[in-house]
Amino acid sequence: MSKGLSRSELKTLLTGLGNKVASQRNIRGNTAEQLALKCDMQTQLLLDMEAGKINVRLLTLNKIGNELDIDTQDLMPGNQGR
Repeated sequence: MSKGLSRSELKTLLTGLGNKVASQRNIRGNTAEQLALKCDMQTQLLLDMEAGKINVRLLTLNKIGNELDIDTQDLMPGNQGR
């Protein structure tokens, strides 16, 4: 049986995810405040997620993807999108 991600691997994943969200947000001309409002979340929560400081629920990530008009899976690090 395989075990889950190490702390280091998880941190790398969360940082990569946050970087992708921030990049896509900026490309679309949204501030963190604007995107957070559209996603019904606190701005600081979005900023912490973009900084890789917190884990994000899949439902929240899906909301973010919908507001950015991007598939949720394309927000994952290493995924180049379609």
